[in-house]
Amino acid sequence: MTKLSLKTIIFFILITLMLPCTTEAQANYTKSTPPKTQDTRIYTIFNKTLLNFKTNFLIDYAKTIQENVSKNAIILSVDYDSDSPKEFQDYVKFFCNMSPSQNNPSYIQFHHKFPELYNKHPGLAMTLLTHELGMFCLYIKDKAFFTKNIENRVENFMFTMDTYYIDAKFLEALYKNEPGLLKTKTQFEDFLLLSNKENNLASVSQLLLGTDIEMTYALYSYRENDKSLEDAITVFKKMETSAIDQLHYPEQDSLTNYINTVPAYTLINLGPNLLASVYFSKNHSMGSFDIKKFPEIEKSLNNLHKELEPYKSRLSYQETFKKMIEQDVHR
Repeated sequence: MTKLSLKTIIFFILITLMLPCTTEAQANYTKSTPPKTQDTRIYTIFNKTLLNFKTNFLIDYAKTIQENVSKNAIILSVDYDSDSPKEFQDYVKFFCNMSPSQNNPSYIQFHHKFPELYNKHPGLAMTLLTHELGMFCLYIKDKAFFTKNIENRVENFMFTMDTYYIDAKFLEALYKNEPGLLKTKTQFEDFLLLSNKENNLASVSQLLLGTDIEMTYALYSYRENDKSLEDAITVFKKMETSAIDQLHYPEQDSLTNYINTVPAYTLINLGPNLLASVYFSKNHSMGSFDIKKFPEIEKSLNNLHKELEPYKSRLSYQETFKKMIEQDVHR
């Protein structure tokens, strides 16, 4: 397998996205409230992160977070029990109260080595915290919706992409205000910033979540408009044809082959959930979404499974990419 640099990867992504056409929100639930941390380093980093919430909507988020911290609706704690995190995203985790009526606080849990990460890569550390604070803001915005849907594949994807956008806007403001930190910037941050600038996070969706963002958003939009489930199924079938065609593009490098495989995987992985969400948005409030009652969808999914099978190994490139990012963080 050819080893590609991150710059080469991003270049290929931007080119491939011109062709026709799973790091997800974590459902961490509070079981018992941990003690507030007394580590002043955590509060220093937390406060500095909020000070860099500079754009309009981030300023509003900062106010929401500060209000909830002052009310003890969310607390900061430290995990001293585990060894080094398996993945760098695990340095910070948001745990939400899944029974909001009980008024138990949610909390942000920091790994005890988080200050060390901050000393080495301050921008990355604050971005990881921003990601979890963004998830908290989505939770606060509509607790009932968040707790009901965090394990729904489609809504989980939407939550995650929302927070990646928050991360990217935070990084833009951070490095504009503190250019001296640029020398500590990681490849993950470069990737996030460039993806947001060049393709509205489509490459983040592809490489970190294994999902075609355009297909997902297009089908998701049928929940919001006046078109019917039948219209959504028609679009799904057109996407099926396009995804299968893309599977059969001539073999190229590992990255391009991966990108050509993501659309078919997306339709298999999220298609049923997307169509079910359209179904229930059209006043089908009772019963369940039985795919066997929709033979066209069942036939399409079976066909996609069959066509994807010889190419499934291409999807392993996602792990190759994540390892490259991980190695850079720990270099």
